[in-house]
Amino acid sequence: MDAKIIKPVVTLQSEEDLRVFMLPLRQKILRMMQIQDKPVTSKHVADLMGISPSSARHHLKRLQQIGLVEHDHFEQVNGIKADYLRPADVTVSIGGDLRDDLSSVRFAATVSLVSDITRNYLDWMNCVQKEPVEQPERFQGDLGSGIVHLDQASAEAFYRMVRTFVETHTQTQSVHDHAWEYAFFFHDTTTGKPPLPQ
Repeated sequence: MDAKIIKPVVTLQSEEDLRVFMLPLRQKILRMMQIQDKPVTSKHVADLMGISPSSARHHLKRLQQIGLVEHDHFEQVNGIKADYLRPADVTVSIGGDLRDDLSSVRFAATVSLVSDITRNYLDWMNCVQKEPVEQPERFQGDLGSGIVHLDQASAEAFYRMVRTFVETHTQTQSVHDHAWEYAFFFHDTTTGKPPLPQ
């Protein structure tokens, strides 16, 4: 599977862009929009998130400004022109230079994002343990970690393979698809080696 990575990359290079992205409520809004997998209005976001419509509009506008949410279409709803938005089909990069002036902001953005994903996973585990499963043999999720020993070319090939697979499956393919959340960490544990390409 040596297909090209198809998504454009949005690199958040300024402190303001990173702070827009790292706000936990905005992370929750993005996650909700990705799970919904259909265009939504700020009113819909407000109802699902339990916030005011003006707050939802503000957060969506900020996410639009950094290229993570985009306009889908307009519709007349009860005589009002409603703006339907969708998550942009992009890969987000918080930048790779950990030695610049923004390294502490990148660190905070990473911690915020990973904390949310970890909390979602733990919530999911808690629900799975409490609820009876209709099909116990069906794969529902897992967490794994470890060390693999790879040369640079194999590491880059593995990274591209995983990223290409994920990026080609971000949109619903059929009515039977479910939204699966993931986090993927992959790094060279040896100091002084160049990072994998973005």
